[in-house]
Amino acid sequence: MLNYLDSARVNHCRNHRVKTSEMAAAVPSPLASSADKTNGAKLSRRLIDGGTTVLKNVFDSYHPPANLDADLNVQYKTLLRLFRRRILNKLQWAKLFPPGGAKPNSASFDITPLFLLLTNICGLSPPLSGWHTKPSPSDTSLEANLARIKFFRNELYGHVSSTGVDTPTFNALWQEISAVLVTLGLDQAEIDRLQAERFGEDDYLDALTDWADSEQEIKSELKEMKRDVKKILQTQLEDRKTQHESNSRLEQVHEIVNKIHQAINEARQTQFTS
Repeated sequence: MLNYLDSARVNHCRNHRVKTSEMAAAVPSPLASSADKTNGAKLSRRLIDGGTTVLKNVFDSYHPPANLDADLNVQYKTLLRLFRRRILNKLQWAKLFPPGGAKPNSASFDITPLFLLLTNICGLSPPLSGWHTKPSPSDTSLEANLARIKFFRNELYGHVSSTGVDTPTFNALWQEISAVLVTLGLDQAEIDRLQAERFGEDDYLDALTDWADSEQEIKSELKEMKRDVKKILQTQLEDRKTQHESNSRLEQVHEIVNKIHQAINEARQTQFTS
């Protein structure tokens, strides 16, 4: 038979388990599915699949697949400059100029390199708001719609940490994104099919992770480049300081030499007059 202390311990443990269970039930798991996460998944799938498709189609209209290899070689200097500035990363570069003599294929390009190619080697001018800002609703140009694709991509990339989009935001973004994609040539029936489609979040999270990795790689390379520039500027500054010190010493030497010459001349003059 349990004594008083043993009974108290049992009751305490039982109460602790009940409270812990209640707390676990009250706080939902961050991995649990929800309407918001499904909204985020649908939006991202819409933009990943639809956005990549329309950007590829626009790019192919400027550089048809049959001529892509030759066209990229013509633009080699421009693309190499982007690569050296680390705007294009190594993986993207390998898709543009595959090793071993393989031919490039625009079907392997995702949103990021497609946007870079469209804005750098297709002769397009940025909209009035620029490539990196959401254009005004009145601007319905091709360039403005391309900029909107990038804007929406960045907006959804910002949800990587939470993956959730509330329903009012989802409805507004869905309409905006769908309108842009239809304007750029995507079939409305395809958009409607996706909206009604049921799917998991794994592919969506993988795609967002790829975006995040790509962005992080670019940011990391830009930081590295910034550090390199600082080192170069510091070296130049030190070189200037060294040069200034050298010039100062040289001026001192010249001054001493001039004094010596002056003393010699004065001595000769004294000797000549004596």
